[in-house]
Amino acid sequence: MEREVDLPTSLTIRPADTYAAHGTDPGQPTTGYLRFWAPLLGPTTTLLYRMLLDATDDGRSYGYVDLGHLALDLGLGRGQGRHATITRTWVRMERYGLLFPVPDTWGHWQLPIHLPWLSDRQLNRLRPDLGHLERLYRTAVQDVTDLHRPQ
Repeated sequence: MEREVDLPTSLTIRPADTYAAHGTDPGQPTTGYLRFWAPLLGPTTTLLYRMLLDATDDGRSYGYVDLGHLALDLGLGRGQGRHATITRTWVRMERYGLLFPVPDTWGHWQLPIHLPWLSDRQLNRLRPDLGHLERLYRTAVQDVTDLHRPQ
């Protein structure tokens, strides 16, 4: 059962350095890797993530969003209750680890500036060719990252 969500109408989004906390690779470009996440997230959640990343200037500063405007921009209507599409999409982002509430605050959220690698279970949900491409991409990024690590 999903937790109940009560979102304020105005939200502060701050970029989160998730490398230490969540094991993402600091060299992994978010926008390129989003193509592998998109089939799992669906179009609305993918677009919401991209819009929130844009609001933070691609992870370089704080962003402020109005939940009602965000819902309308996504074509989700004006509803903001717990069963509204924008709320369900927000919860989906949180469930996938693409959004974290800032502890002891109200209306402040952290957005990872680097997407986590897909798990094996998630990879198995992709089309076989896309899963294979993700594995090649991951290997290439890790090889380049290894070249730049101090010995």
